[in-house]
Formats: sequence, structure tokens, C-alpha cells
Amino acid sequence: MTPKQRLIHIYRQLEQLSGEKPYVARGFAIGVFISMTPTIPLNTILAVILGFLLRGSIPAAFIGTLISNPVTIPFLYYAAYWLGVTVTRVQGVSFDEILTLAYHFNGPGTLQEKIHEAGHLIHGKVPVLWASLLGGVIMGIPVAIGTYYLTLRLLRASASERLLPSEDNPKNDSTPDPP
Repeated sequence: MTPKQRLIHIYRQLEQLSGEKPYVARGFAIGVFISMTPTIPLNTILAVILGFLLRGSIPAAFIGTLISNPVTIPFLYYAAYWLGVTVTRVQGVSFDEILTLAYHFNGPGTLQEKIHEAGHLIHGKVPVLWASLLGGVIMGIPVAIGTYYLTLRLLRASASERLLPSEDNPKNDSTPDPP
């Protein structure tokens, strides 16, 4: 699936959710915000909690967390790390250490095994983790705000002015059918 097809698929999923459009857009923005933070394996739990507290659609928040996936995680987490270390001026760690930590959290094994192994890897590096989390939050705020307004605008598009073609008919729905 190409990135464009994936975005259209996400949009269609959001369209089908129940609730007011701001409610759905808020939930999706919450999920995207959580995706910007280095909080795997807690993304879904955090999205549900924030969705509840901020009165956003929890299913939309879950969909938003899917932005963080095996393809995007290295880029998102490195950006969060770099931004956090730059802002806090904490002494960083090597890129190999970051990849090893990411591998252990995304690799096979139980959550308890992952936490135990990660504990050995991060011993003495807690300031870097806090800096990375801060970097993810700093990065996530503007991304979530932009996501909210873009999603709300897309969801508010009237059926007669659809922005995306339907799955049944690849041409734009607003184009009249020939006689």
C-alpha cells in the first residue's frame, strides 16, 4: 500500500467512526501526539487515557497511534531524542545504543523480558530517556494541533464536495456521472 493509499484508508476509517467531527478529530490528534513520543509499548494505553481525559474518540486515538510503526519509529524516536538532548543539553548516547534499545522494545519476548533487558541497557541513562520524552512532547504538540485542524477540515467536507474518491469509484465523487 502506497503512503497515499494508506492516508486515504485512515481517512475512510475516521469517516466511519461515530461521534461529532471535533470529537473524532481530537481523538485522532491525541493518537498522533502519542505516536511522536518514545513510549512504546505504552502507546495504546496512553492514547486511551488521554482520549478519555481530553474527551476525544478512543477508536480515533487508536487509529492515530498507528502512525508509529516499524517504518516510522526509527525516524520519530531519533528526532525526539535529538530534539530532547538539544533542548536539555544532556549528554547523549551513541546511535548504536538507541538502535539496540529500540530493537529490544520492538523485538520478540514478553513485556516483562523487554523491560528487564531495557533496564540493563538504560542503566545510568535516565536523563537521556527524559530528554527523549520531552523531545517527543515538543515535537508532538504542533503535529497534533495540525493533525486536529486538518482532520476536522477533511471530516467536515460535505458529501457533495468529497475530497477523496470513493473506493467503488476511483474518480472524484463530485464529478457527475455521464448520461
